[in-house]
Amino acid sequence: MLLKIRHLAYSAYMRASRLEADVPWMIERAILATLTPLRSSIDALIARVEICREVPTSSDMPLDATGYKTIEDVADAESEAKTDKE
Repeated sequence: MLLKIRHLAYSAYMRASRLEADVPWMIERAILATLTPLRSSIDALIARVEICREVPTSSDMPLDATGYKTIEDVADAESEAKTDKE
């Protein structure tokens, strides 16, 4: 009888030690399963931000509201001057 109790205690101890070894892997697997889609979303967001950094913030052609002449105005003035000379 004592031998059976000892065997049962040893068996329970072995199961507990296996469970202690498996729990960290189970937790890590659950965390990775949750974070993998999140990592993909973050990578896509980083790619979008990098693309937005490459977009120029201002154009070379000034607007009419700034007081500068636009390219069309200069071209019209030159063509009118040529027409007046003829």
